[in-house]
Amino acid sequence: MRREQPILDYLYRVVSGTEQGPLAGAVRLLLTGLEGLYRLLLGLNRALTRSRSLPVPVISVGNLVAGGTGKTPTVVWLVRWLRAGGRNPAILTRGYGGVAQKEGLVFCSDELSNLQPGLTGDEPYLLAKLLPGTRVSVGRDRLRMGQAALQCDPTIDCFVLDDGFQYWKLQRDYDIVVMDASNPFGNGRLIPRGILREPLSGLSRAQAVFLTRLERVDQVELERLTDRLIRENPELQVGLVEPLPPEIVKLSEWSDEPSPAAAVSFLEGRRCGAVTAIGNPQQFFDSLTGLGAELAFTKVYPDHHSWTPEEMESLIAELRETAITEIVVTAKDGVKLERFTELFQRAEIELLLLTLEFSVRNPQILSQIDARIQ
Repeated sequence: MRREQPILDYLYRVVSGTEQGPLAGAVRLLLTGLEGLYRLLLGLNRALTRSRSLPVPVISVGNLVAGGTGKTPTVVWLVRWLRAGGRNPAILTRGYGGVAQKEGLVFCSDELSNLQPGLTGDEPYLLAKLLPGTRVSVGRDRLRMGQAALQCDPTIDCFVLDDGFQYWKLQRDYDIVVMDASNPFGNGRLIPRGILREPLSGLSRAQAVFLTRLERVDQVELERLTDRLIRENPELQVGLVEPLPPEIVKLSEWSDEPSPAAAVSFLEGRRCGAVTAIGNPQQFFDSLTGLGAELAFTKVYPDHHSWTPEEMESLIAELRETAITEIVVTAKDGVKLERFTELFQRAEIELLLLTLEFSVRNPQILSQIDARIQ
């Protein structure tokens, strides 16, 4: 694990208020000052950035907070819905953590055998794997990469912009904000004093909010949150995200013809471990225990971490000490761990993938999107 992870964990406890004491108080005071600087730079960046458009509609999927809220499953759901309606969407994404984000890269699923997540970034690689035939355009300059994608395939008739709510450089036709209903705003403070990327007033730009992790809130909390969102933007449509029954797939079979098992029956009472490098690992662990798994081992790496063979050998040694023979990972982790499946199998440890897909409850949102991209 990277050396900075304990520092990041400490800062999270300081920001959330769970870490107390004189040092934590001093750090919070410093972060409050930096929050003001962040607010100033955020405003300047937006004021000075010229926004331009692409010749086809753009639908953005983003959020208000740092960390995982469910953007990637939302992009997958949206692209599949667009394709089912006869559209030919492409995905625009930065490709965080990938080498290609600097120069840019356009690819699709049939080219994955010649690519690696370290080049494309883990999320773009995963999106291409889950969405066969859909072009994924990776690069920091998403306006330029949209133009590049259209040059590669002029039949593209709309774009889904991944993590694009604060990407001022590109005009959008529809903005979706994905929000964790159990922790929608963190402590209500901006980065680095909190986890908000921008003030709640930013919701005035959005057309829809998708609320995820509804199982962690009761009806009263849900109604209170919905009312607050509508107060920020009376025109806002609120979609309730309903997860589909999750499945377990052997990572060694993922690229072939996997035989998925229902996660709830597979994991019930099963002693296993979990390893991940995502933005909100606790939510992943909670999902597993909620499905009945007995987590006897967990390990967290920094978000978007790329594992080395040496780290895998070290992990296997730890697993042997705890007699763990099955490890569950997310799909985002799976694209980077897939190349190590033989190494784990030789150690008689099975890597298992937990799938996550959902549907959205609010037909009016689909009608709105359809009208915007005509």
